[in-house]
Parts: sequence; structure tokens; C-alpha cells
Amino acid sequence: MIDPFQKLPAEIIIQILESCWDFTSLDGLLQISSNANEVFDTYYPNITEAVLASCSMTSGFNGHKFRLVVAIQAAAIGPRTLRKFLQDKDWDPMPPVMESIFWSLDCSTPIRQAIKTAAKVHRLACVCYDSFIENIKKAKPARPNVNEDEMHDWLCFSEPVRSTILFPPDAIHHPSFVEQFWLHRALWAFELYSYIYRAATTRWAWSPKKVGRYTGAFLIFPNEMNWHEDEHHTITQCMRCLSRKAPIQLSSYYPWLIELPSPDDLIINSCWALPDPVDINDLGNKVDRSWGRGPGFAKYPGPGMGTFRSLLLENHVKPDSPLHQCDLRVFRGLGISFWDEWRLYKMGLQREMGFTTQPRPEYPKPITDVLYTWYSLVKDEDLVDKNTFPFRRRFSWYVR
Repeated sequence: MIDPFQKLPAEIIIQILESCWDFTSLDGLLQISSNANEVFDTYYPNITEAVLASCSMTSGFNGHKFRLVVAIQAAAIGPRTLRKFLQDKDWDPMPPVMESIFWSLDCSTPIRQAIKTAAKVHRLACVCYDSFIENIKKAKPARPNVNEDEMHDWLCFSEPVRSTILFPPDAIHHPSFVEQFWLHRALWAFELYSYIYRAATTRWAWSPKKVGRYTGAFLIFPNEMNWHEDEHHTITQCMRCLSRKAPIQLSSYYPWLIELPSPDDLIINSCWALPDPVDINDLGNKVDRSWGRGPGFAKYPGPGMGTFRSLLLENHVKPDSPLHQCDLRVFRGLGISFWDEWRLYKMGLQREMGFTTQPRPEYPKPITDVLYTWYSLVKDEDLVDKNTFPFRRRFSWYVR
């Protein structure tokens, strides 16, 4: 195959590589051009910084994880330093060793591995969202056709679901910037842990017990850079359903902690363009502007499963209700953990908006309607992949 950059001077190739808006594009160019590879081997710090800054999904916490992957691959930091960086969620200011990590390397190999990881995360995110949206299209939620006095019996006992309808078009809209960032953040957490696990079991020569202790400490840090358990259960379920090979499990205590499969090993393939880069103080892409969401919301976990649990607690749904004993695989298959409040409202899963900016719902949905919609999804057996492991949350004070 003819090298598309064969006749271009190095200065032009540098500009082309630096102009990539995502690492999937950069990785693709490096795969098809030996000339691009030669230029990258010389100017990789500048090129990587440029793409990292312009890619909308590697800003903030995701960019931190990219740098940590490079540092772990290059053996530039040890476990104590790593743990310190994981505990500091803001990196404000950025630690000097992380700020200069690209320039401190002897070769481009660690950065190349991080670039491939970023491209992998991008492709897996597209596959996950395509899977979630397809499941939403297939779902048939119901609206109650009984009066308020009878609703208790419908919610507390196994009554048949009636009057099913498809979700409206607003519920299957292309993911917003914030929704996409949530999923990328969660996928990056999986990838980062995989690198930590490999370093611990090889270079650091830790015992399985020590790896387990570090795993626990890493997972329970209560900050936005690390783990939101519902999100990660959702990703693991999605990967197990779509992968041709069983994903490698990295922890016996956390069965949902897996090594993410290659996108090439999935039964479906998808890759669409990332949102345009945005200023953190701006409203994001067109979808975010119409939903009144700024990129700042991306640093928080998605509201979906928290909304479900709040509805049960605030409305005193009794423990004998099917809603308390429901199979959460249904909600994971729909990607509930990664959907914004406005989409949840359009799906009939939220009564009113949790923020004051536009858009505002015309009227709050009756709480019985909202609970019944959740109930009808629980009863839809077609939404559950029977081969999917039914994970439980680690802490007993949470509803499953």
C-alpha cells in the first residue's frame, strides 16, 4: 500500500498529526503510514499533548488516566506515588511528574500503548451506546391503567403489565456530551485498573493477597476519578453479552472487574465521531444545549440508578414489592446508569428535573406513573440476557 504521507515534509506531517481530534484517528494514521511513524518517534510529546488537549473525551479525569497509563507503562511511578495521584481527584495544580511525563520518556512506546488504549475506549463506548439504544428501542414500557387507590397492589404484587407502548423518539436520541463522557470515564477506569493489575502482578511482584488489598483501596476512593459501581456493573454486563470470548476476570472478590475485550472480539462493531471539544464553562454540543446541561456535570456519576433507589425510599415502597426484588440486569441492559436526567424524564423514569436550567418539563409526571414504568421494565423478561451474571452491590445499605 502506498504511504499517503510519502511526499510530505515532516513539518506538514506534524501539523496533520497534531490536528487529530481523537486518538482513534491518530492511531489509524500511525498504522497506515511509516513516514508518520518516523515523525511521531521524534515529536511524540508535542503531538500527544496537542491531541490530548483537543479530544473532547480526554479532558479532565480521562486525561489524567491517559497520563497515568503512560507513567505505569514507562515504570515512571511506583505504587505509593500512584495511590497518591488516585486519591487527589483534581490535580490542581497538575503534579509536575505528570505534567512532564511525555517529555521524560526515552522512547514513544508507552505513549503508543496509551494511544491504542484511548482508541479502544472510543470504539467500546460506541458499541456500548449502540447496544443500550437498541435495547431501549425494543423495550415496551407500560403506563398504569388503574386508579391511584389500586396502585399499591400493582406495585407490591406480581400483576401483569398492561398497556405497553414504545419509548418516544426523545428517549433514543444520540448521546449528549455529558452522557458520552460518563461512559468514557468508566471505560478508562477499567483500562487503568488493568494496567495497575499487570504492573502489580509482574513488575511489583505482589502476592494475590496484596493485590486484593490494593484493589479494595483503589475501588473505594470516593472521588469522581475512580469508580461508580452501577456504571461498572453495566459495562461488565455489556461486554459479557457482546464479546465472542469470555472476558478475563481480574479479581475474585470483585467478579465484575474484568479486562476489557478488544473491539475486534465483539459481535458488533461501531465507531462514530466524538463530540466537538468544549469549554468546561460552556454548554456542550447541540444535545447538551437543548437539555440545559453543561460539561461540568460530566464529573459526577449518572443519576439513573440513584433516581430509582430514591423513588423506592421516598415513596415507602414495601420490601415485598417486585421493585425491591427486581433483576437489575434489565436496567443495565438499557444503560440506565449512563443516561441524563432529561432522557430519564422522557423515558418516564423520572418525575421532574433535578436542576433549574432549561428545558423544563411541562408538568411533573405523577409518581405512580414513574414507579409503574420502572415496574413494567422489571417485568419485561425479553430485556434480560439469561447468561449475564447478576451482580450485587458490595454495601448492604444500598438497594440492589
